[in-house]
Amino acid sequence: MLSMEEIYKTKAYLNNLYLCKLAHMQGLDVKEILHHTSIQPDDYSNDEPSWEAFLKISQNTFEVMDYFFPEEDEPDIFYWLELARVPISKTKHLYSFVLIILDSQLLFDIPLKVESALSELGGQITIYPIDDGVVIIADTDYGTVDWALLYDTLLDKYRKNGEFKKNLEREYYEMVI
Repeated sequence: MLSMEEIYKTKAYLNNLYLCKLAHMQGLDVKEILHHTSIQPDDYSNDEPSWEAFLKISQNTFEVMDYFFPEEDEPDIFYWLELARVPISKTKHLYSFVLIILDSQLLFDIPLKVESALSELGGQITIYPIDDGVVIIADTDYGTVDWALLYDTLLDKYRKNGEFKKNLEREYYEMVI
């Protein structure tokens, strides 16, 4: 019988493999990403390999990405939270990663919650729309964030918006002709 730690490590490892598969399907060089990161989890800490892989993959997928670690006290954080209309009272700044992704193909209409599937006590992710991108609050107060699920959600929206833009451009081109 597996211990809880072994179960966690197995789930995390499979989750990290899924993250690499998504990156490969997006056309990214996974070997290069894995050269700088690992997909083998060590323990229950937040600085697990999936965060590093998610970061590398996202930086290679989206136009601009910036982030703040939990407990960082930067004035810029509050600028982005205010811009995204994040209810500050709901943000547990001490336990939350704040990610900013600027990309014209990554547009959401309303805030979206992404539920973690990594464990019963998973971290919460909320995606807030802004002009030309999103602000993401990844709350690790109750557990680890499922970075692969977040990337999958972002990638799905990215692809749909890209297809929509292509279809719109094609229709406009056909109308002009």
